[in-house]
Formats: sequence, structure tokens, C-alpha cells
Amino acid sequence: MVENDDELAKMEAARNEEPKVRNPLQHDNPQVGARAYSLGMERVRPSKVMTPEVGTLKGKTAEIIDMLDQLRNNVGGKSHNDSTRLFNIAMERYEEACMWAVKAVTKNQ
Repeated sequence: MVENDDELAKMEAARNEEPKVRNPLQHDNPQVGARAYSLGMERVRPSKVMTPEVGTLKGKTAEIIDMLDQLRNNVGGKSHNDSTRLFNIAMERYEEACMWAVKAVTKNQ
């Protein structure tokens, strides 16, 4: 039971408040000294305020960039430098494609 008008006002304000949606790309508790985000997430720069479409675009792009980063790190041999360059170009192009897709999705917002 509500004791006073102040408590009633707080309960009413909490009920009318929009629910907070957790950003799936945001880490809650990054380790000290470690990357707060993966390379892919650093490249796509997730933010706290994103539409579901933008979150999906950035999340999928981050996954692909992380996969390419792992593949790049596993390449060896005499063609290592050329392969590294090609992986870097691929990651940059995915990052650019995400940027243009986000711009297209948010143009009229």
C-alpha cells in the first residue's frame, strides 16, 4: 500500500517511463586493460541510441570484420604480406558498406 503522495508520484512516473532496451553490441563490464569492443565493433562504432535495423546492420558487419580479422591472423607463408593487405581491404570495404547502409536507413529519420 502507498504511504504518501510522494511515493505515488514516483510509482506513476516509473510506470510511464519508456522501457530501456539494452544495446546488444555494448559490453556491460569490459575487463581492465582489454579491448572494450572487438575490432569489428570498434570499426562500426555502436552507440546507445540505435534503431533495430541499424543495430542489426552494425552487429552483422562487426561479426564479418571479426571473422576476417581471425582469418588474417592465421595466414602465414611467403604470401603473408599480400594476404594481409587483401584482408585489410576487405574489412575496410565492409566497414564502408555498413556506413552507407546506415546512412540509407536513417536518411528520413
